Amino acid sequence: MGAAARRHPQRRAVRVPGDRRDGAARRLRSRRDARALARRALAAPVGYVAPELISPLHNHLPPNAIVVEFPFYPPDRVFHNAQYQLESTRHWRPMLNGYSGVTPASYVDHYRELRGFPDARAIDALRAAGVTHVFVHYDAMRRWSGAAAVEALSHSTDLRLVDADTRVGLYTLTPKSAP
Repeated sequence: MGAAARRHPQRRAVRVPGDRRDGAARRLRSRRDARALARRALAAPVGYVAPELISPLHNHLPPNAIVVEFPFYPPDRVFHNAQYQLESTRHWRPMLNGYSGVTPASYVDHYRELRGFPDARAIDALRAAGVTHVFVHYDAMRRWSGAAAVEALSHSTDLRLVDADTRVGLYTLTPKSAP
C-alpha cells in the first residue's frame, strides 16, 4: 500500500480475489459474463411475515412431534411451503412439508396420498408417515381445498383439536381405532 493510500483511506482499493493487476470489470470479458454475474446476485422479493404474526400454537408441540401443515401444496406449487419453513423455526420439529428448491419423489408421493385431506386415505398416510401433529391454515385450506374440507375437520374422529387462533388450527392424530 502506498503512502498516499495510508494518508487518504478513501483511495484504498477494494481487493478482488484473482489477478491483482486485473480489475473485476476487466475480467468480465463479455456482456454474457456480466449478465450471468448479475443473475447470480439477483435477490428475488419474498413475502416476509414478522415473527409476532407467526402463530404461537407451535408452543404446544411436544419434543418428539412430527408435523405436517395443510394445505399440502401440489408439487408444482411447492414454493408455497416457504412460509411453513419460516414458521418451523419456531419449533424445529421434523416436517413432511419441505422447501429446498428441489421436489423429491417422496414429496410427490405424499401429495398424492394427502390431497384429499381430511379423508381416510390421507389420515392413513399421515399415520404411516409417523405424523403426530397437523397444522391447518384455514384461509389457505379454503382457497385450495374448499370450505367443505375445513368443515370436515370438526367432524373427524381421527383429528383432535389442540388449540386454534383465527388463522391456524393445531390438531393431533388420534390413535387408530381397533376394527
